[in-house]
Amino acid sequence: MNYLAHLLLAGDHPHNIGGLLGDFAKGNVWQQYPQELALEIMLHRKIDSYTDSHLIVKQAKLRFPPPKRKYAGIVLDVFYDHVLAVNWADYHQQPLTDFSQQVYANLLNQHAILPDKLQFALPIMIEEDWLSNYVSFEHIKTTIQRIAKRLKRENLLADCLPELEQYYDLFVTDFKLFFPELMMFVEQQRQEFRAIYNL
Repeated sequence: MNYLAHLLLAGDHPHNIGGLLGDFAKGNVWQQYPQELALEIMLHRKIDSYTDSHLIVKQAKLRFPPPKRKYAGIVLDVFYDHVLAVNWADYHQQPLTDFSQQVYANLLNQHAILPDKLQFALPIMIEEDWLSNYVSFEHIKTTIQRIAKRLKRENLLADCLPELEQYYDLFVTDFKLFFPELMMFVEQQRQEFRAIYNL
């Protein structure tokens, strides 16, 4: 899962930015952030592990030939945000544009506690409206190309785009089967965390 899915799974409150912070926060988050934010960061990590190990996702990765397959997880994470954006009304009552603006406002309101990398990226994220633009497949391709350039080593991320287009409909079907299971998993994990940490 990428930014949009993590934010959706983190709920409809000011602490939902914890779903985004999971990509940036390091170390013991319980010592660095308010409890509700720390909870969502920990859930972010659980979501990533669950997604990587899920049979549907594993089978989807097999559509990418070696040696592209090692990059398939990153590509699918971004693509799944696209599928979520296109089908947003199936998963959330608030329009995607409104949800996105609310997230940006939450991030700005808590700017001081954001990790440096997120503080740096935030103005660009807002200006280009990354979250709402996940609905565009062209934006997805651009995002994957940007990630490829940010990685320190040479990689085949951008070379995975032909498979993404070729198997577009199958990847959409995968997401629609997988995401409801993920949503149930997240709620179960959230309840367990709240019981453990008395939240």
